[in-house]
Amino acid sequence: MYRSEARAIAQSWSAPNVDVNFTEPLNNVAESVADAVIPEVINQNASDMVENVVAPTTSTVAKVASSSLNYKQISAFLATSAFIATAYNVYKNPEILSNIKVLLSTPKKNKKKNKKKSKSKSKGKKKESSNVINSNATENPDQNNKLDDVILSTPTYNSNFKLSESEVKELNPFIDGFNDDKKEGSTETDDLPPPLEEIKEDNDDTEPKNEYLNLTETERKELAKKAKDEGNKLFQSKKYNKAIKQYTKAIELFPDCVYYGNRAACYNNLGKMEEVIADCNEALKLNPNYIKALKRRAQAYEKTKNLEQALNDYTALCILDEFSDNSIVASNETVLKNYSEEVTNEIIKNRKPKLPSDTFITTYLDSFRTKEDFYDEPNSNIWNEEQGESLFLDALENTKLKNYKLASEKVDHAIQAGIKNDKMKAGALRLRGTYLYLANSMDAAIADFEESLKLDPENIQTHIKLASCLLEKGELEPSLELFDRAAMISSDDPDLYYHRAHIKFMLNQYEDSIEDYKKSAELDPTFVFSYIQQGVAYYRNGSTPTAIKTFEDASKKFPNSPDLHNYYGEILMDLQRFDDAMNEFDKASKVAPQLPFSYVNKAILHQQKMDLLNSEKFVRKAIEVDPECDIAHVQLAQICLQKHDIAEAVEEYGKAIEVARTNMDLQQAVMCREAAKAQLDVIKKYPDIKEKFFK
Repeated sequence: MYRSEARAIAQSWSAPNVDVNFTEPLNNVAESVADAVIPEVINQNASDMVENVVAPTTSTVAKVASSSLNYKQISAFLATSAFIATAYNVYKNPEILSNIKVLLSTPKKNKKKNKKKSKSKSKGKKKESSNVINSNATENPDQNNKLDDVILSTPTYNSNFKLSESEVKELNPFIDGFNDDKKEGSTETDDLPPPLEEIKEDNDDTEPKNEYLNLTETERKELAKKAKDEGNKLFQSKKYNKAIKQYTKAIELFPDCVYYGNRAACYNNLGKMEEVIADCNEALKLNPNYIKALKRRAQAYEKTKNLEQALNDYTALCILDEFSDNSIVASNETVLKNYSEEVTNEIIKNRKPKLPSDTFITTYLDSFRTKEDFYDEPNSNIWNEEQGESLFLDALENTKLKNYKLASEKVDHAIQAGIKNDKMKAGALRLRGTYLYLANSMDAAIADFEESLKLDPENIQTHIKLASCLLEKGELEPSLELFDRAAMISSDDPDLYYHRAHIKFMLNQYEDSIEDYKKSAELDPTFVFSYIQQGVAYYRNGSTPTAIKTFEDASKKFPNSPDLHNYYGEILMDLQRFDDAMNEFDKASKVAPQLPFSYVNKAILHQQKMDLLNSEKFVRKAIEVDPECDIAHVQLAQICLQKHDIAEAVEEYGKAIEVARTNMDLQQAVMCREAAKAQLDVIKKYPDIKEKFFK
């Protein structure tokens, strides 16, 4: 683009006192210099155009071209740069146009003059030095060469010459983009002139819009098609602004989605995304199934960071095209991921800490077995109800009673009131840190656990809980170091091995996790979770028979454990042993009808058997017993999608978002919701596609 404009300028301008042949084509090296320098010219302000662009060009050409260019070619290029700088000044000072008018009206005379000078130079005559480019530029590239603006000398200037407004517009051969020095807050509304290649030609036969009214519909259609065809040719030649004029003419003659789409393609190549979106909107009004316009608008939305609208369009493209275009499917997934992260981050930023469901808290607290007394019984009667020690004891009691919200408030008040006993204060900090961890306030929880360790540095449970916080934040190494430190303090604590095994399990280190689960079970044979997780680890490691035996043995030892029956049933369901799995889920719901997990598992089992009626019945039962069970809301949303009730699916994903505890769970729920919202948008815009979408 820049190379052709540089050559066009050189061929149409004969600079005074410059002994060059401008019709001589620039060679490849000079053209590469044009590619490098001309963009810089375009981005300069008027005040430093000559100083920062034109003058250093001699040095630039010399360095890049070395001896590959003769001085004529260098001079041609420098004159081109000088012309661009002068053109800018002309644009800001229209009165100079009279000089250019005179100059352009006598091109032959100037060419002869140049030719004559060239001959005289070959005979050894001395050149004039006032405006001549230094022919030794390549020999001294660091010299501070400067060019004067190329303006006519006084004898050829007609001071009485005036140009009409239309002539001024015709004599605007400047490259667009010279608006960098426009002052902020300026009220100027005039558009900058078009690129050099798009000067209005004398034979431009574009009719004014009001003349179209006298044409018949057939005539308008024919003229519109001709304008479109001409626009296509200009588009292929990369003359986008000129092509826009032809497509605009076609639209004014006879609006058509293709004409809007083609004009949008021009705007796209010019980087004008808002115009792309506007034209695609018009095209889609005329033809909602116009795939090219929908795709182009999706890409424009993505480039302008309007990810929600981009997701809607990409989703529509996938459905309309039946997911046959892999590139569109990939774009849809990328935008969905990026938009979900954007929404999730905004939710996290504005969300206040909130405890999860009582079921979740109970399961977490039950994973610790170490119990401690933090006070001396005989002295308990001297404590005032308002003292920190008494408030802490109330917090412990409410935790046992599963009044978790009240317990979290009590322990916070206890610490604020002050606790004199260091060991009790350490326990209070650990308990408050536990509730903060459950509310996903990791930084505050870490601060409490670290302060607790200062007062009670050998407490294993505090080490474990601090390690869990660090793991939630992705700090794996510091987390493992805390477990190692705890092992040095006590090598016979079953909680240590159980929770360390859990980290190894998440890292897919199944064999190591099995060993730690076994060690935990040896130290405390009454803890059912050591057997449950051991069986799951065997199954994940591919040892299915051993996993089954582990669960069977544990079932005999813990027949009334709802957790054991649920986990065992999930493995049996994964093995397609549906009847055996349902039997385990029935046992779990019979032992603990107040817990939601057995009902969720029954819902999943019926869903796999394509029994949506019973699946929905059980998942709604799960929500009834625990309205804050996030997996129940997610499961109900999936059932709604299968039933083609996308609106309710969006609502249920929203509820899952409200009760999600971890950032990972939150983002997953957000991603599912936004995907469902995009599908709902498609169904609303294309009601006739619903049958196709849900076939």
